[in-house]
Amino acid sequence: MQEFGSGLLRSDGSLDRSALAQIIFSDPEARNRLNALLHPPVLAEITRRLEELRGNASPPAVAVVVAPLLFETGAEKLMEKVIVVIAPEQERIRRLKKRDGLTEAEIRARFAAQLPPDQSRARADWVIDNSGDLSETEWQVDNLCGELISSL
Repeated sequence: MQEFGSGLLRSDGSLDRSALAQIIFSDPEARNRLNALLHPPVLAEITRRLEELRGNASPPAVAVVVAPLLFETGAEKLMEKVIVVIAPEQERIRRLKKRDGLTEAEIRARFAAQLPPDQSRARADWVIDNSGDLSETEWQVDNLCGELISSL
């Protein structure tokens, strides 16, 4: 992370993700520089792995790629189908506060760097509504898996 200074490394040499997040979510130009550094090798690795799976003697029927910035990076072009998981903004805020200890301002800065949920939803082949409890989400995932398998 020379691009952003040595202050982003912890004493053990690992990345201080919180410090990096403070930089990139407060400075759009810094975020653009980080994206330019990270996205090409990430997309190349996704492409490599998908090609490897397709080249197997017995390729899997379905491969899942979890990509938080799928549309922002253009990676959806590598996918045959896209599933988007949605939840209401206030629920996403509540979950991020609980999981990551972020402030609402930090969360909103992250949201601002992403494609708005309605645009992601419009570009998806399937949408999973993650606003309810875990069992409701699992039910939707199970149904979607069944639909995917039956369409093969």
